[in-house]
Amino acid sequence: MIPYLTRDRKTAAAAVPKNFFPAIYPMPLSPLGRQQAIQIADDTHFLYSNYERVRAAFARHQYSFRNLYLQALRHKGLASHHGSLRMEKYQDAFSQFFDSDLLKVLRVDFSHTTVRPWIITICRERKNSHYPLYHILMAQFLYGGLERLVKQAETVSPEDIAVPKRSVGPVADEEAKRVAYRHRWLSACAAHPGAGQNEIRKADSAAYTWLNRHDKEWLRCHPEERKPRGGNKTFADWEKRDLELSGKIAPSAERLRARLGKPVQITATKLLIEAGCGRLRANVLKKLPMTEREIQKYAEDSTAFRLRKIRWAKQELCARGEPAVKWRILKLAGIRDEDWAAMWDLYTSQTDGNWGIA
Repeated sequence: MIPYLTRDRKTAAAAVPKNFFPAIYPMPLSPLGRQQAIQIADDTHFLYSNYERVRAAFARHQYSFRNLYLQALRHKGLASHHGSLRMEKYQDAFSQFFDSDLLKVLRVDFSHTTVRPWIITICRERKNSHYPLYHILMAQFLYGGLERLVKQAETVSPEDIAVPKRSVGPVADEEAKRVAYRHRWLSACAAHPGAGQNEIRKADSAAYTWLNRHDKEWLRCHPEERKPRGGNKTFADWEKRDLELSGKIAPSAERLRARLGKPVQITATKLLIEAGCGRLRANVLKKLPMTEREIQKYAEDSTAFRLRKIRWAKQELCARGEPAVKWRILKLAGIRDEDWAAMWDLYTSQTDGNWGIA
């Protein structure tokens, strides 16, 4: 049995050796990489051999070594007193500590462009669990090994290393800040004449943020000359557009009818797309009365479409040299069985003579 830890409906199990070190390395490890790999192997053995002890230490700190990591990061100058990570320094120190090839072999390398790499999230106050390998790497980076991390967790009280909360007191001399930020914002407005607030705030985002929280009414009125909003100020000549488009509907219908192969139903949408204007909403089409009449004239309902398919099917069978009998025509036209009688009667009534073909 491989020991595992269940928490928050998630199960974290120890990785098997093949997941730590593949049988075939993609690249040879440097002496530093081999040394760190051996330390990881020792820490993995320690985890297996002292699982209950490690689990008890983990539970003692509310199933998170976050505060222990932050304590060590503060001593290294990689985090502030209140637990804020110095991101670039922290990621650079971690990357320089471990052999880059080893991190690639373990598939735990990360890019500085990643928004939340695992070395950041493992120090955040989150409920998400992390892989045991991540804790082993953090223990090696900050304490020299997993055993030392566990000893520290057993020795130090969780209350003693809790991250102190920031004390938020009254804003000192708020009126002086208001004057200073107003002056900064007006200077930014003067440097970008005619610009809107979204563009000006890029020049001094701190001033905008403070004024938006504490002096919103004044901020709404500055700059006094606001950049006009965009948008289409031109107006369409609907009569001209209607005249041009209505003349394209009949040729579009002819092209759709002349297409080779099985017919497609001529609908309002297909007529408009064929005419080159795409789909039009109903409220736009109402402004084009001549075009709407042309569409109604050439668009097919389901009955007219099925009759056209029957005529096409008869011509297609004759072209193939096959007998143009009733069942062949209706089947090729795609008429449903239950509609055969009605559609055939309608078709023969519109043709010269009665087919009378079984």
